[in-house]
Amino acid sequence: MRKIQEIVSVVVVAAIFSSCAATNMRFNGNFSQANLNIPKEYMKNYANKDISKIVLGDLLIEPFDSVGVKETPALLRGEFSVYKVPFPFPEELKNERYIPERIKWYAIVLSQGFEYLGQLVAFGDGETELLVDIAKALKNAKALLLSTMAEKVYSIKLDAKGVNVDRGRLMADVAYRKDLIEKYGTNLSEFRPSNKLINEISKWNRFDSPRGYILTPLDEKRFDEIVSINPGYTYSQRLVGQPWVISTNPIGMILQDVIANNVGAAMGSPNMKW
Repeated sequence: MRKIQEIVSVVVVAAIFSSCAATNMRFNGNFSQANLNIPKEYMKNYANKDISKIVLGDLLIEPFDSVGVKETPALLRGEFSVYKVPFPFPEELKNERYIPERIKWYAIVLSQGFEYLGQLVAFGDGETELLVDIAKALKNAKALLLSTMAEKVYSIKLDAKGVNVDRGRLMADVAYRKDLIEKYGTNLSEFRPSNKLINEISKWNRFDSPRGYILTPLDEKRFDEIVSINPGYTYSQRLVGQPWVISTNPIGMILQDVIANNVGAAMGSPNMKW
C-alpha cells in the first residue's frame, strides 16, 4: 500500500507541474514571419529548440534575458535596424533593474500592420539604443516599451509614465496591441540610426539559455548564476519555491495535502522581484 501511495504522489506532483507549466504566456499574432527563417549555417545551434521561443519568447523577461541581447534569426541574417534613443529612458523602467547587470527591455514595433521585435539596450556610459528585427526602412513605424512582466507599456520618452494594460489581452489580442502602439507608441522617425550596439555586440560573449542564445558582456560564471535565478512568474516556478511536503497518508490525504497546501501556497505567493 505504501508503494502505491508513493507512486500516486509522484503522479499527482507530475500532473501539477505539467499543467502549471502551460500557464506561461506568449504573444500571439502576426509578428513578421520572415523572422522564423534561421540561416542554414546556424541551424545546428538550434536543432533542439523551439523556434518561436527563440524569436519571441514569452516577452516576460527572465533574469537571463535582461543581461544581454537575444540572438534572433534577423540578427543572424544581418536584417536589423538600430536607433539611438533618449537616455535616461523612463524612470519607472530604470527601477526594474532588479539586478545591477540588467541592460535590456523588450519593445514592440508596428509598421504597416506588421509587428517586429524590439530590444532596448542601455549601456553603462549613459547611452541607449533600440534594436529592431527588420532592416528595411519602416514607414510610419512606432515603438512601444514593455515593463518586465508586460503589465505596463511606455512611450520612449524621458518623462514617460507607465500605462497599465490587460496582460492577457496584450499577449493574445493583436488588435489590442496595435491600438496601444498607435496610442502610446513613439515614432521611430524621432531617432537617428546608430552602429554602437552592433560594434559592442561583436565583443560580447555568446551563451546558450533556455530561450536560445544570449549575447552579453557578462562572463560565463556570472551568466550561469543569473540563469539559476527563479523569477516566480508562473505557478510552476512558484511551486519550485515552495517547501514541498509529500504526504504518505492514504490517497485522499495525499490529494488534500499536496494540492491544497502546496499548490494553494504557490497560487497565493506573489511574483518575486529577482
